[in-house]
Amino acid sequence: MIFSQGMSEDELRTADFSITHPCICVFAGDYGIASEGVSIASSEVTSQMVTNFAQGGAAICVLARQLGWRLNVVDCGILTAPHNNTVIDCRLGVSTNSFHHQVAMTQSATGERADECRSIGRRRIRAGMQLICLWRNGHR
Repeated sequence: MIFSQGMSEDELRTADFSITHPCICVFAGDYGIASEGVSIASSEVTSQMVTNFAQGGAAICVLARQLGWRLNVVDCGILTAPHNNTVIDCRLGVSTNSFHHQVAMTQSATGERADECRSIGRRRIRAGMQLICLWRNGHR
């Protein structure tokens, strides 16, 4: 727990703290296996959903507004890059490979993507966010 550094268990039970700067981060990416027709929706739908998130039209946007939480949308490799400057670019390519034919992502690419996503979280914490909720979006 971030709040527990240097605090005893008794102090934690009685500690007063408030969450004044929460954030929801939506990480969006496409899965290469979707090109095999195994998904309920095509990868193009992910791009449309990310655009909807960025424009405030999705249910998660309504939830964030109702709660007064900041919403960040992160493109981790959707088929078509959004044309919206509010989406955080974390692209390491377009989609993953179809694991039906080859490895979906190399260990190196997986590590790079994880490092970038951790970096986004750290930047939010440095900006004063005390609670970060993560949500994944993408089509399989």
